[in-house]
Amino acid sequence: MKNLSEKYPFRFIETVRIENGTLSNCDLHDERIMQTFLKFYPHRTPFNLKDIKPDYYHGFGRYKLRILYSENDIEHSVLEYKPKKIRSAAVVECNDAEYSFKHEDRSLFSSIINNNYDEIIILKNGFVTDSTFSNLAFYDSGKWFTPETFLLNGTMRQRLLADNAILEKRIAAEDIKRYEKISFINSMLDLEECCLITDEIVLNY
Repeated sequence: MKNLSEKYPFRFIETVRIENGTLSNCDLHDERIMQTFLKFYPHRTPFNLKDIKPDYYHGFGRYKLRILYSENDIEHSVLEYKPKKIRSAAVVECNDAEYSFKHEDRSLFSSIINNNYDEIIILKNGFVTDSTFSNLAFYDSGKWFTPETFLLNGTMRQRLLADNAILEKRIAAEDIKRYEKISFINSMLDLEECCLITDEIVLNY
């Protein structure tokens, strides 16, 4: 049987928040690592976050633990986290978009980047998925909704759904302006931490 790692030469990524010296959402990150191994390296035992020994933990502040791994290799780094500033975004249609596993091949995203905008929101078959670096949540009348047509089911998205802080909903391109604002969410960004009013989104699809 052909080794699946030969078919998928890129490495996979796990990005974990270190908040005041504590790793966040370890259970969800470990679950994603396990699912990746089951898919691509079924004959190997997956590692856990407890197996990773960062060079240092800082007492205060937010840091990013970035893990790159393949079937036989793991490397990691810890960097101070500096959130991306988003003042504008454009919507781009990409019907062949696929990113169900978090890996370092980001050609999909680099191919649609537009330097006229701080961020790109990806449509697939007319429905909102993710941005180039995060899942999304849309605010309306006191509630937050996340697209059910996501590309990557991120750990923060999963946590917020489990906590009933956000609800799943199918969101079409024409629905975007009906919401008041959009929140970019990922393992490093909480809900409402990085927001943009929908008037600043260009429906450039």
